[in-house]
Amino acid sequence: TLSAPSGSASATGLEPDAVVATIARLVHEVIGEDDDLDLEITAESSFSEDIELESIEFVALGERLQLVYGETIDLVAWFGELDLDEIIDLTVGELAEFIVACLREGDGA
Repeated sequence: TLSAPSGSASATGLEPDAVVATIARLVHEVIGEDDDLDLEITAESSFSEDIELESIEFVALGERLQLVYGETIDLVAWFGELDLDEIIDLTVGELAEFIVACLREGDGA
C-alpha cells in the first residue's frame, strides 16, 4: 500500500480535489502544446497508462510541484519507499493524497 504521512487534509484547508486540479494543470505544462490537449486528467488517471508521462517529464512535474507546494514535497524519497508496481500504477489521486499529507505534516499538525 502507498504510504504518506497520515492526517486530515481539512487541517490545512487544502482539499485533494484542488491538488488534483493543480497536478492536471502542471502535467499539461510539462507535456507541452504538442501533446494531446484534450487529455482529461482526473484523480483516477494513471501517470503511466492514461497520461503516458515519461520519466523525465515526471521529474519536471516533481520540480514544479515543489515550486508550488514547497520543499516538503519530496517525491524522490517517497518513490524510494514504493515498489516498482506501485510507481507504475500511480494515479493522480494518490499523488494528491501524498501532497496533502506532506503539507499537513509540514504544518506541524
